[in-house]
Amino acid sequence: MARISYQYNDVDSTNLIVSLDQLKLQLTIDSDFTDDDLLLSSYLLAAQNWVENYCHRSLTNRSATAYYDGFPLGYWGGTIQASERYYLSTKYWRRLSFILPIPASAITSIIYIDCGGTQFTVDPSTYNAQTTSEPAIVCPAYNCSWPTATTYMPGSVQIDFTTKCFATVPAAIEQAILLLASNWYANREASSPLGTKSLQFGVESLLDPYVFDCNYLGEL
Repeated sequence: MARISYQYNDVDSTNLIVSLDQLKLQLTIDSDFTDDDLLLSSYLLAAQNWVENYCHRSLTNRSATAYYDGFPLGYWGGTIQASERYYLSTKYWRRLSFILPIPASAITSIIYIDCGGTQFTVDPSTYNAQTTSEPAIVCPAYNCSWPTATTYMPGSVQIDFTTKCFATVPAAIEQAILLLASNWYANREASSPLGTKSLQFGVESLLDPYVFDCNYLGEL
């Protein structure tokens, strides 16, 4: 698989995982002071989106789409069938699967453009999805194969899915969001280089254990 990209289908995650009261407590702002509530909420949303981008994962259930340049292991007759896996080495068998670029909880649909330029939806009964793992994997069902799409046309195959979020958001992620939002509120202008570097180190140290490893995507 040559290239993978994805996008969220909603503009922003509007379901904040850190409350306005938590941020006010972090900033030692009286809860009765509401003049800056709109500003504080915008910082919380921006901080949450920053964390999602850094960790390569969504913190709330969102609709997303992954784009691929074609089906795995394509050839003139379609793709290799799952029933032929016994004749393939483990390396090639694994490459028959789609790997989602961020954690997913459910596959909504797989849509592709065939060689004639017509758009089709893959029958869900012809593929299996493993979404309990990270990364989520989608492969053909036994005795089924991927259809023939326009080979290596950017976005010729798209997988619509629902993102997976933590059942309980780790405290370290909440703290990272609070650090970012409180710093942006306290420093309306650009921070000093030293302050920015110190903040970045602290935030990244909190988030690094929860970063979704997407380095393998370049090997597909």
